[in-house]
Amino acid sequence: MKNTILLLAGILIFCTSCKYLNKTCSYSDLEIETNTIGLLKIPLSESGIKSYNSWLNDQHARWQLGCGLDEEYDEEMKWREDNSRQASIILAEKSYVYVYQEIKFADKNYYLYLKDGYIIIVNKESKKRVEKFSIGKRTYGFFAKEVMLKDKPYLVIITYYPSWRTNTSVLIILDSDFSIVYKEILTSVKYSYGGDIGSINSDKFGNCIIVKSNNEWRRWEWNEWQKINGDWVYYLPKNQENSQ
Repeated sequence: MKNTILLLAGILIFCTSCKYLNKTCSYSDLEIETNTIGLLKIPLSESGIKSYNSWLNDQHARWQLGCGLDEEYDEEMKWREDNSRQASIILAEKSYVYVYQEIKFADKNYYLYLKDGYIIIVNKESKKRVEKFSIGKRTYGFFAKEVMLKDKPYLVIITYYPSWRTNTSVLIILDSDFSIVYKEILTSVKYSYGGDIGSINSDKFGNCIIVKSNNEWRRWEWNEWQKINGDWVYYLPKNQENSQ
């Protein structure tokens, strides 16, 4: 009887472990989920671009993304708590919203909040929600900025501080109606791993977006890391009519 109980306990532990591993240790496929504007991407190393304007140089933006320097923590914590309280009031939520960014897009001012896997966009003046959408991947931070592509404004959002298990960032581009026109799953764009996002007006590509993500990927946690290209240039071809 004792041996039977031990055997059943062992089977239960083994099955539970397999279930846990299958659910938590699988890394995401790297794929383009949406591309309705015909955005093209090429490796940064093949573009001829040697320098660009990084969006992450701004100290304030770096803190919002969760990668402030150690000595900034005490000074900036009050700012973060104040913004969390303000976000809770605007969204009529009881809990804090820890990730917050204010942007100007298509000549209007907005607040962007990250809460429970969703990005919520609120008009700054009216305090009304204009959009809410799921990221689809767990993250603790994001960065957003307007980019003009072929003379039209697009809102570029990149999730920046993923869960340690996922090694995943999500690149999302919205048009002026806040419709998702581009969405891609990338490896982590975490600053401390050399990740970056920026833009440049190139003679060859026009206005283009630069993303530098982790150059390693693996399917399971126990697999060896595979070397991949993680640095990309995104642009709309000059000879293509934009359908938006």
